[in-house]
Amino acid sequence: MRAFLLACLLALIASPALAADPCPQGGDWSASCLETAGKVRQVKRQYLDRLELNKSGMALIVIEAPRELVAVNRRGVVVVPGIAHTGDFDFPDAEQGVGRFTAQGKCGYFRAGSFRIVVPPVYDACLAFRNGEAQACQDCVRRCTVPECQDSRLVGGKGFVFNAKGALLRKFTPPE
Repeated sequence: MRAFLLACLLALIASPALAADPCPQGGDWSASCLETAGKVRQVKRQYLDRLELNKSGMALIVIEAPRELVAVNRRGVVVVPGIAHTGDFDFPDAEQGVGRFTAQGKCGYFRAGSFRIVVPPVYDACLAFRNGEAQACQDCVRRCTVPECQDSRLVGGKGFVFNAKGALLRKFTPPE
């Protein structure tokens, strides 16, 4: 009898049904929970009911490897990939509610409440909003000005300054 109970217990422990769910409601999601069709990346159909939608019909999920914070709509389509999440000057507490994101190696800006893209990801480096403006550049790099990289500047290429609505305010030439 004891051997039978031990065998049952071992079978339950080894059961895949009890394994950690790779696509939880909340918590980190496995990349296997998403699929890509053409240029569209989305949550697989069977996991759509696990999305925790906000009042705008959007959900945030963290993909565990490689680690990435993304916003998806109610159909599970990734609408804002690679959200910069620093907490102090980026999402979720970005100045004027505009955060940075990265897609396919380029950066842009999005409205944090609605997850609407205000500046498309066509820039090589983007700085966080400060004093109502954000700087981005093409053919350039971002250089840290302090060891912890809490402050940085754009170097080289062509520079652009945007307001929180995504309007181009002016162009500039970053230092070499």
